[in-house]
Amino acid sequence: MASRMTRSKSVGGKGKAPMGASGSGTVPRAVAGRPGPFTSPQNAKWHEKYCHNTLVVEKTLSDQLNSIFDVRRSFRVLGWDAILTPGGEYCESLVRQFYANIEDKDRPKLQEICSVVKGVPIYITRDYLACLLRVANEGEPYVQLKQMVGSDLGFKLDRTLDRAGVRPSNRNGKWKIYTRDFRIHDRLIIYFFGYNVMPRASSGGNEARYANVYFLDTMRVGLERIRGIPFGTHYDLID
Repeated sequence: MASRMTRSKSVGGKGKAPMGASGSGTVPRAVAGRPGPFTSPQNAKWHEKYCHNTLVVEKTLSDQLNSIFDVRRSFRVLGWDAILTPGGEYCESLVRQFYANIEDKDRPKLQEICSVVKGVPIYITRDYLACLLRVANEGEPYVQLKQMVGSDLGFKLDRTLDRAGVRPSNRNGKWKIYTRDFRIHDRLIIYFFGYNVMPRASSGGNEARYANVYFLDTMRVGLERIRGIPFGTHYDLID
């Protein structure tokens, strides 16, 4: 896999179009006489299995778009506005090497991420990540209990959808919430949330997740019910 530097994509502004982050599907080969890129045969197999997956690349909010919809103010309610302008460059092959070499990657709720890139140990904690990204790190972790938020029992999905002017759609006997039914400002929040906060490969998809609606509502009403949400701790989903 060839190393190359790419930038985060700017949304809503003019300028240079960045390179994408799709994988080449090739496995890095160890150079003769030097250690290979992976710390174990299992990690090498993991990389080979997932090297075709597309990386979810953060998006950058342009000043032009923000001047129209003021998306930054909404993220500032939670102290997360800095995440809208990640900037910088990254090397795709090294990112993939980082993920492949993560220790205990199948273990849920890791308190510290440990990996190795080019022989250099890397340790990432939630506190370090919040400091690096310049985002707030206070409050109760987001915990979803089926159709409730355990960390905010005052949240009501139907009331939130009424505020947003959105009605769920019944498709094949299942109720779904679609991003297209929200106002443009709210759609942009869901869009950036899906790339920069809680990434998923289909971030631009039609269906809005429960977490999308919750964070959208929290940004709208402010911290009336809670004292904050630590960035990086809002992934706990309990069936």
